[in-house]
Amino acid sequence: MDSEINLDIINDKVLFEKIHFQKDLFVMLFTEIANEFPQSRLLKTYAASKGTKVSQGWNLEKRPYQVLDLIRDFDDKNGLNIRLLNWWGQGFYIIVQIGRRNSNLGEIIKRLIQQDFFLSQHNQPFDYFKIFQSTLLLDNENYKVNTGANDFVITYKKITFPTRISLKKDILDVLNYLIDI
Repeated sequence: MDSEINLDIINDKVLFEKIHFQKDLFVMLFTEIANEFPQSRLLKTYAASKGTKVSQGWNLEKRPYQVLDLIRDFDDKNGLNIRLLNWWGQGFYIIVQIGRRNSNLGEIIKRLIQQDFFLSQHNQPFDYFKIFQSTLLLDNENYKVNTGANDFVITYKKITFPTRISLKKDILDVLNYLIDI
């Protein structure tokens, strides 16, 4: 990386406005999606739901990001969280973390398999570089063996998005399928 100040970037008002606009689009998209899942609906699926939360930051491994969490129970043993992550320069992901003692574990795994999720072989739930290095497609057996030492299972799916409209529809299709257990 160049150690000199790059005045072309610093003085490029249009570049910053474009970045800000794109960030705002994802926050707006995540807010729209969150509104599709009111707490009353989430509680029907998962009694310990803490609702939805949209957040964002500028420094996830030196890159900006936007996040939507649904259900938000991060308990290692019994919890369930569904996270949408737009990570600039890395991609757009749906990440599902499930406690091994979650009463719906089998049904959730079945639905994740049907949606072609990958099984993380890494046990740190927020170390995304390592999580996304896993290329093991989730199946009925490997989640039992591969991460058996952990109290939770982490799965993920990368989503490609040609347009904002199709992205929202694709996300809602997957989320509706996963939430309506």
